[in-house]
Amino acid sequence: KLPCKSPRLQEGLVQLSIFLLDFYFTRGFACGLQKEHDKMNKAIKAAEDIATSLSRFDLKTAESAIATASLPPPLYDAFSRILGNLHVYRSYLPQSCLQLDVGTD
Repeated sequence: KLPCKSPRLQEGLVQLSIFLLDFYFTRGFACGLQKEHDKMNKAIKAAEDIATSLSRFDLKTAESAIATASLPPPLYDAFSRILGNLHVYRSYLPQSCLQLDVGTD
């Protein structure tokens, strides 16, 4: 039982307690969501950089980006497999496929 005698004050304290608890939990959820959002944006940017390097057959840059990026395991595995395949098949591709697009970005 609350120490004060006034029912209005007791009701106000209960409402304030509920509000503060709700704020605390909602803030925790929002902060966690922001961290996940930032992590996802970093993974998307890394995937974009890796895909661009792979599409230009710039295997050294792609390999470096794959090694340093914090990608989800399925993306890491997929990019590593693509990189390995390009290493294997690079010698069988015509030279015109391996030239970088100098003027495009």
